[in-house]
Amino acid sequence: MNPGESKFSPKYFDNFTIDIINNTLNLDMVTIKPFTRGFKVHLDVSISLGKTKQYRKVFSNVLDTCGIVAAVKTNIFKSWFQSMVDHGNFSFNREVFSKFTIQITDGKIELDMDLLRALVNGLKGHISFEFRMAKTKSYQSVFQHDMNYCGLLRGTQETLYRRWYLSMLKERRVEFVNTNYTFSPIHFKNFSVSLVNNTINMDMELLKPITRGFKVHIDYQLRMANAKNYQSIFSRHVDVCAMVGTVKDGLLKSWFKSMTKYSNFMLNCPVEVGHYYMHNWKMGSSMTHQFLHPGEYRSRVNFFYGKYQTKTEDRVLSIILNFCDYSSVVLCPVPGSAYGHSNCPLDFD
Repeated sequence: MNPGESKFSPKYFDNFTIDIINNTLNLDMVTIKPFTRGFKVHLDVSISLGKTKQYRKVFSNVLDTCGIVAAVKTNIFKSWFQSMVDHGNFSFNREVFSKFTIQITDGKIELDMDLLRALVNGLKGHISFEFRMAKTKSYQSVFQHDMNYCGLLRGTQETLYRRWYLSMLKERRVEFVNTNYTFSPIHFKNFSVSLVNNTINMDMELLKPITRGFKVHIDYQLRMANAKNYQSIFSRHVDVCAMVGTVKDGLLKSWFKSMTKYSNFMLNCPVEVGHYYMHNWKMGSSMTHQFLHPGEYRSRVNFFYGKYQTKTEDRVLSIILNFCDYSSVVLCPVPGSAYGHSNCPLDFD
């Protein structure tokens, strides 16, 4: 590697040096002004061919430096910077943090930091969401927002950002409230569902085998604060036998796999006549969508043969389950519990 040269603006740097030692790059700088959004770099890569003295441009690009640093997507420029981070003190303010790492593992964000000084009033954050359409290369900004961090923590008004922050404080949990059900005496000799210590217990005596064509309609509903009615946020039909036998994991498949650990449910169709049960099943936080904010929810689950809500439908079983999704701070209004009180118990409208 041949030596190069550098120039710097005394408006932004107290000093700046760059050296090449043993084919490695060494850089030292003292900044006077912070690097803020809008800070860009023009990168011009040129090559000298053979014994010629002149350089020819290979490519030239203007880059948004802050955009590269914050981007999730990896490209050559992000890879360069990431490599430099391992040998430098870039990417975070060491006057505030002695350590700051963020990584994504199994779809979950893990963050670890050590603060050197208190975060005081005036600390702000900038959030930018970008979206890329299918088969396109560039991202388009969806929205941007500046916020007062300390105001967010101390505020009482419910906002999307406050919900996100509060959901980070502790793993979210589900609290079962009550349940109701009806069943067809043609298909079941008896059927019962009960809630005990925040677990679901189910017992049934099957009179007819469950065969292919057995479906379930699931309607996931939310009741907003101070509202009387529930609004549907997720509704779909599922072929139960196909779902049970599929290799692909999804939310419904993960529920069923979890239930099999506490039951004698069969893993394939047909399901023969006999006694089946599920005891002490609890819905873990990994089985709820992390972007659903804490609140009161209702699941309407209808098992059937034929075409749903038509003359050909043969309704086998209907279950309504009311539950609350909460964190340790955004408390769920569950009656008679340690987590708070409101107008529960919920009614079955």
